Amino acid sequence: TNIMKVYRLVLAFLPLFLSTTSLVYCDKSAQQYFEEGNEFFADQKYEEAVKSFVSAINQNPNEYLYYFKRALTYLALERSSSALQDFTTILELKPDFDKALLQRAKIYIKEGSLTEAKSDLKQYLQKNEHDTEGQKSLVSVNSAEKYINTAEEAFNSESYDTCIENIFKAIKISPHSPRLRLIRAQCHLSKGEVEEGPDDPVLSMRLCLLNYFSLYNPEQALQSLKQCLRYDPEHKACKTLHRGIKKIEKEVERVNNDIEGHRWKLAINKLLEPSTKGLINDVEDELQNLNEGRQRNELLVKLYGWTCKAYKELKEVKKALKWCEKTLKLDENNVEALVNRAEVLLEEEDYEAALNDYKKAHDLTQGLDNRIKQGYAKADRLLKQSKKKDYYKILGVSRKADKKEIKRAYRKLAQEWHPDKYSGDLSQDQVAVKMSAINEAYEVLNDDELRARFDNGEDPNDPNSGGSPFFYSDNNPFAQQFGGFPFSGFPFSSGGESSEGQYHLVGTMNAPDRFDLFYLPPGAKKMTITPDPKVENGATFEILREDHTMGNLMRYKNPIYSLHLLNSSSQFSKLLEEPQVIFAGYKVPHPLEHNVILKVQTTNDTKPDMMVAKALNDLITEVGYLKQKFVEELGRARALVIPREQKPMEEQTPLGIPSARDNIPIGNTGVGVDMDF
Repeated sequence: TNIMKVYRLVLAFLPLFLSTTSLVYCDKSAQQYFEEGNEFFADQKYEEAVKSFVSAINQNPNEYLYYFKRALTYLALERSSSALQDFTTILELKPDFDKALLQRAKIYIKEGSLTEAKSDLKQYLQKNEHDTEGQKSLVSVNSAEKYINTAEEAFNSESYDTCIENIFKAIKISPHSPRLRLIRAQCHLSKGEVEEGPDDPVLSMRLCLLNYFSLYNPEQALQSLKQCLRYDPEHKACKTLHRGIKKIEKEVERVNNDIEGHRWKLAINKLLEPSTKGLINDVEDELQNLNEGRQRNELLVKLYGWTCKAYKELKEVKKALKWCEKTLKLDENNVEALVNRAEVLLEEEDYEAALNDYKKAHDLTQGLDNRIKQGYAKADRLLKQSKKKDYYKILGVSRKADKKEIKRAYRKLAQEWHPDKYSGDLSQDQVAVKMSAINEAYEVLNDDELRARFDNGEDPNDPNSGGSPFFYSDNNPFAQQFGGFPFSGFPFSSGGESSEGQYHLVGTMNAPDRFDLFYLPPGAKKMTITPDPKVENGATFEILREDHTMGNLMRYKNPIYSLHLLNSSSQFSKLLEEPQVIFAGYKVPHPLEHNVILKVQTTNDTKPDMMVAKALNDLITEVGYLKQKFVEELGRARALVIPREQKPMEEQTPLGIPSARDNIPIGNTGVGVDMDF
């Protein structure tokens, strides 16, 4: 491309690639070429020395000393990039060759790659702790970092003189760093000292390339080119580069519009268009020689990240993972790429890997991103769920199965495991348990709402799945604040006044999953608490019971499920003078009383509202256990009695349903009993 041609012109000072002719017959050995190169080096004939060392390396590419001497020659020719390559090769051939480590660190310092320099110097000083040269180099690195940080802080606070002073000191340590020269130019220009800015067109173009492709700062990149054209309006290279940058930026904006508009296929076409090689390929070409790939590639990170997200949204799992990983290879702390990869891993049922990505993203955002917290919670639930009951595995279908596949699998298993048709070696009880599990799996997966809950990591048939059935952690605004305590969000209020505009942990009778959060509108009352002035630590709770609303605290007198929770031995007074079960009811007779009145007195170490909350939480757990046991017994019974001529779950009279209470397992009605408490 035209930009590439300009780029090569700009980087004309970078290493020249030497071509050597491969000879069929060598008139000299590798050692002879090496000795010849040493003689040229001693006579300061560095170009000839390089040619001799190249010939020696061609014959024996595993001799580290040949590379070392050629690297020193490159340094003499001020071709530090080529020298850097040789020192890196030496350390691959002979990792303990400390001289190469020190020399490479020096090049890193001059180029401004201070992190790499510090790493090499620390490794070098571990073996040579008293080496003066290594110690001085490390001091220089620390000083440069200090100067740069001070300069950047000064620039951000508009203290441009301080910025210029400190960046000048940093440039003395790292004279070959384009980034430092860019900062200095920006300080001068921001101060209004246009004449002190980059008046060299080559430097201006270099700064433009660095700003755009490496740092992805389009405005600063174009500003550098305008500075170039200010000194020479007809400068061809600057004009060509200016047009090229604007063209690429226009394509970037088009892709961004597609991403924001959720036009994923259009975005992919622009990013990876085969006929024109695509935007990503164009940018990769421009970056190929920019400081040999060691600079940051912010523009490429952005484009890779978009590709990762687009493929994720298109459900193309393998491609999404590929581009997410390419993004993270360039920027391991890219939060969006971590989240996108985590979502793909959830689809692949790799819950542990997804959990790790969410955790890292959570740490990077310091726990401030609710989307990441919800994703982490979902991955955690699905991981735990995968180690327990899996309704998909019970029916032998994939998580992507549609209703037809689920129904077909269920019918096949029902034919095989129906007690009247089973012909294997298992006992009647074992077959009943198996059939009960099949029925349970089908009931969940055939119901859109129940299936959605299960796919979100919650088992609708497990009262302990995700906590209390009143507690929906993903959307509960009180979950984080109160550590997941289910009743900490009750809109208690003192003096008979109710809280307004808060979430109340109840569900509506008509809600699909019956545990949806019920929003308490302004002015509405759900529960009030009034302190008793005559009784120490005493209070009266008044709980409003609305018709056709489940989730309120209700009185239920069935002796089978009565629970002596609020009795005389506790710190609570009895509720209406007799033991009661207080729980969220569904399809139960409405009591005559409009409100439930609860008088409570506690000891000095706690408050009435907290004690009530704890009691309610304990009670919900106990009722959930009773429900689970009842459903197990009922499921076992009905699995035994579905008549042969009837389809599963159809009703038949007159014998009726088996009685779990009277321990009568015989009956001929197969019926799905709704036991949602």
